[in-house]
Amino acid sequence: MTTLDEDELPPSAPLTPKPKAEQETVDPSIPYSNYFTSKNFIENEAGEKFCYYARGQEYRNVAIVCIHGAGFSGLSFAQFAAGMADDAFIISVDLRGHGFSCDGEMSAQQFKTDLNWMIPAVLQKHSQQQDQFKIDQFKIVLVGHSLGGSLITLVQSPVIEVLCYVLIDITEHTALASLPNMLDILKRKPQQYPTKSELVQTYLRQRTLTSQKAIRIQLDGLLTNTLKVRNSLLNSQNHWRGWFEGLNDRFISSPAWKLLLVSSLEKLDRDHEIAMMQGKIAVEVVPGAVHNLHEDQVEKVVLIVQEYLRKLHFTQNLMTVPMDFKRGLIFEEKPDELEMIKRKVE
Repeated sequence: MTTLDEDELPPSAPLTPKPKAEQETVDPSIPYSNYFTSKNFIENEAGEKFCYYARGQEYRNVAIVCIHGAGFSGLSFAQFAAGMADDAFIISVDLRGHGFSCDGEMSAQQFKTDLNWMIPAVLQKHSQQQDQFKIDQFKIVLVGHSLGGSLITLVQSPVIEVLCYVLIDITEHTALASLPNMLDILKRKPQQYPTKSELVQTYLRQRTLTSQKAIRIQLDGLLTNTLKVRNSLLNSQNHWRGWFEGLNDRFISSPAWKLLLVSSLEKLDRDHEIAMMQGKIAVEVVPGAVHNLHEDQVEKVVLIVQEYLRKLHFTQNLMTVPMDFKRGLIFEEKPDELEMIKRKVE
């Protein structure tokens, strides 16, 4: 296994000249460094390179690992990472075929293999930044949006203890039912844009995302230097059903704590409605969002996740504090108000 720093990679290909009328005088992209501490690359034994972003310098007690949805990138969790920075070491990965990671087969099995290797490797790397001893088992909170929500339930490793799953706007039956519509939508999407600003306006117009800032943060993970779309999901159509099949059973039956965020209760399928009533999972509604809840309403999502993890002492400052379920949050442990979180994620 080899790890590479971003500035060790060969320079990107020059931007293909465009007609003068389409030249942008100002790049609308917002740099990842406004939200993440570092952008990193790690290489597996096959020589394949994967990109991930980190918030914080080292693993200490607990890590939050974020997995994005299909067609997006690790930058999808940039603002979320900034908002949660006081609670854990945070990494957000680019899945295979997305962002700056390598290409290849995008089956559920391949994603599972990648994540089960990559997550422990990244955490081990960052646990040794300050000459720490090797850690036998990492305590992690897995956060996944859409496809990423399904994939986190596949993560299994003897060196990982999953404390909690946080799924964002994903259930098995609703996902499978939406696949025909997904095909029609993707066929209408352009594979290249004349400018970055055109992608921003297209995403807003189609309500792919409702936050202009969130789109601008993701731009470099969505488009190449020649303004081609980095990920063409049409090429992975044969794997779509496999991404989501079995999700409900894996999630609901897991012994870890479970939190499901949805934009409305109508997004719940029967399995999750029953699990919620039986107290097997916690469900929170995030109004005012479409599908990317953690980007459309980042402050609300941070507040919900922050409060949930702090109640369970699943944060780097509370992991070693004895747990007392009979006691509510003391004042110092209460999550920041929305305005304070907003200042962090801006």
